[in-house]
Amino acid sequence: MGITLKDVAQETGFCIQTVSDVLNCHDPRYSEATRRKIRKAADQLEYQPDRMAQAMVRGRTQTIGMVATNLTTPVTMEKIEAICHQAWRMEYQVYLAAKENEEAGLRIMRDFLGRRVEGLICFTGFGYDPAPYRELIRKGVPTVLIGGLEESKGLPVVDVDAAEGLFQTTCHLLELGHRDIAFLPGRYLASFAHGRMAGYRRALKARRVPIRENLILVDRDITPKEVYRQTKRLMKLARPPTAIIYSNDQMALIGMHALWAEGYQVPGDVSVAGYDDLPFAEFLHPALTTVRQPRGEFAQVVLDLLMKQIHGGKAALQPRLLKPELMLRPSTGPARV
Repeated sequence: MGITLKDVAQETGFCIQTVSDVLNCHDPRYSEATRRKIRKAADQLEYQPDRMAQAMVRGRTQTIGMVATNLTTPVTMEKIEAICHQAWRMEYQVYLAAKENEEAGLRIMRDFLGRRVEGLICFTGFGYDPAPYRELIRKGVPTVLIGGLEESKGLPVVDVDAAEGLFQTTCHLLELGHRDIAFLPGRYLASFAHGRMAGYRRALKARRVPIRENLILVDRDITPKEVYRQTKRLMKLARPPTAIIYSNDQMALIGMHALWAEGYQVPGDVSVAGYDDLPFAEFLHPALTTVRQPRGEFAQVVLDLLMKQIHGGKAALQPRLLKPELMLRPSTGPARV
């Protein structure tokens, strides 16, 4: 027979109810010292709770369903990983599925609810239909959305302020004397691209710098080859940009290679900035100026909103926008004269 709550109680000197409250209910009434002592004893004894039995007794599964849109994007995977790690620390398991389209996403959500998940976390995108999510909230299904701010008014949504990130980046380049600043937003159907475009335009308008539409290159689903080609195209303009902002760090890396292939120096001839602050960004030569997303805080906010609903609270219907941080590095410098 395996280790039981009684064994942990005998080891620690606490009663079985106290041990159960700490290990299974995360009851905040007990001191940190008490919780630490009980958890340490449980780990040493290799206590393993019977999750199936707990689910039957409580009518709860301690599982969350997460529906994602694009598992090939590094920053999306980092957010998913952070959410999964934080959920595990809260003793919740996460079911993860990727949707090809909104219809598939609805089928996945129905399947998750059939598995009695206690809440849903759903990645959305620009132009999605919010009606099914409003219905979930109306029915009392704990739900938190990620992205799609324009459509998600009146829904519990968490996102990073993409507009603010591009506003900061563009202002930084303007302060360095740049006026011909190009922007490659990438997949314009993605919600983040709309926010970043808004931030870019806002910064130029605030400084009364004319917006050159031929320096904004939009693509529905941009490929590495297209980033390379578009970067070269920009530099062949009669008045080429002195700075280029890419919508993510991967695009920026490809753009830097295209510039080098044409004989341009970064940042001597052209300043380059990215977005996301992926792990490789600070190790490029030159290191990449980029925008860091608060991944750990992001996961905490998402799960706090979800847990509040799971434990009977009302859904927060105001968007939670987290602030990004501009990371200044040597890939950006003064505009060439």
